[in-house]
This record gives sequence, C-alpha cells and structure tokens, in this order.
Amino acid sequence: MSRALWLLIACLPLTGCPETKAPVPMPKVVRVEVPVYVAIPAALTQDCPIAEPTSLKVEEAVRVANARKVALQNCNADKAAIRAIGEQAGK
Repeated sequence: MSRALWLLIACLPLTGCPETKAPVPMPKVVRVEVPVYVAIPAALTQDCPIAEPTSLKVEEAVRVANARKVALQNCNADKAAIRAIGEQAGK
C-alpha cells in the first residue's frame, strides 16, 4: 500500500466522532382560530313588505297598523333565525 493510504488510515482515529449535539426541540403546536362564514338563507335576508295606506279612512289606518305589526314580527323572527345560525356556527 502506498504511504498516503497508510497515513489516511492512521489519521482516521484522530477524527473520532463529532461532539454529541443537543437534541432538536420538538416544534410547538400553535392553534389559531379561523373565522367561519356561514351562508344565510336568502329567505331570511329578503326585504319585508311595508304596508301603505290607500285612503284616509280610519279603517285603512287600522289595517296598515296591523299589517306593519305583522311585518315587524316577521322581521324579528328572521333576525332570531339569523342569530341562531351564528350561534350554531360558533360551536
């Protein structure tokens, strides 16, 4: 064998093992809340009809007042349904 090969073999034990390195720390798990957008049915977002009087009689005023009360109740029911959808999506 050549001298260079013997020299290489002789130097191998001098290199030894590299120093033991500290173990790599495990990555931390980060949880991020992502907003979830929920589709609202079109029926809940439609405009409510507004009753308008057709004459200046007392009976017409009573009819319009009753119709507007019903429309307001329907609107409140739609808003309650929208809130319920939002609460279900938050769970």
